[in-house]
Amino acid sequence: MTISPQHQQAIDNLKRTIGDIILNTADGLVRDKDLGNDNFAPCRGAFEGLLDLFTELNTVDLKLLPPGTISEFQSQATNVSNIFGQVKNFSWSNSVPPQPPAAQAKTNLMSQVESAFNSVFTIIAPRMSWACSRQHNISKYSNDLREELVKQKEVVRETLEIRDSASKAAGEVMNLSARSGAAKYGSHFDKESDRHAATSLIWLGLCGICIATLLIIARQILPNDQYSKGANDIVSALPTLLPRLTELSTIGFILVWSSRNFTASRHNMIVNKHRQNALDCFGAFFESAHDQPTKSAVLLQATQCIFAPQDTAYGKFEPTSSGSISPTLEAIRGLTDTKH
Repeated sequence: MTISPQHQQAIDNLKRTIGDIILNTADGLVRDKDLGNDNFAPCRGAFEGLLDLFTELNTVDLKLLPPGTISEFQSQATNVSNIFGQVKNFSWSNSVPPQPPAAQAKTNLMSQVESAFNSVFTIIAPRMSWACSRQHNISKYSNDLREELVKQKEVVRETLEIRDSASKAAGEVMNLSARSGAAKYGSHFDKESDRHAATSLIWLGLCGICIATLLIIARQILPNDQYSKGANDIVSALPTLLPRLTELSTIGFILVWSSRNFTASRHNMIVNKHRQNALDCFGAFFESAHDQPTKSAVLLQATQCIFAPQDTAYGKFEPTSSGSISPTLEAIRGLTDTKH
């Protein structure tokens, strides 16, 4: 609560006066030890009431009271402080003519104590009760606000825990999906590799048949002595030789075609086997990585192994330009960065 400097100064002065008052005790004000039976015992109740009242007032937030009320409280506190000072300084030896008798002075002080108690109670107690009630309400509102803040913090904490759990679950689902996808496509590449392996064996067998046929035909043609006796004999043998040459050409073409298909099938077999191995190892490497950049690098390498051309030593390797594979790798890199 913001107040003016003058109001704050008045509150500080009142607190100092109250502090001086509550330093006293009822026994110290009664003074039965040094005054004997002629002490201020009849005022004990008033002393205790005043001390309790000002002690309670010292716990009140005086900023809740207006400046006029603070001035009234200051006047009452100053009066009580002066009376307490007179009580503590009272002595029978101070009463000498022409001053009133000491007994009358003591009676007057006791009357002032009772009057001060009634005045202080009448003026301070109701307003202090109002201030205490308002302070209690403010404290209650503050406690309610703190409790609500604690609840909100708990809700935020639970929300963050749920978010983290959801993120963790999503990560596990993604990893499971990646492993499932890797296993699915790894099986696909394994089947393709087996199919190309079987196909390559067929083409290899056809190549063997062609080679054997060529050898048989060549064996039938080359050792024949009639082709080496002269030109007339060769000309006369052309009708027999031409079909053989045609057979040789046809079988040679089939041999070349089969060998190329065998090479292509073996190449595809090895490439698909390589892809299968990459996907089989992808899950292990991906799970062993603890940071996102490493996981992204593993994913990029697996992607490159699948989509980039591979050299298998079967046939002439002709690498394509980097631009043909770059868009795919950039797309995968963008996906990993987005997930990160």
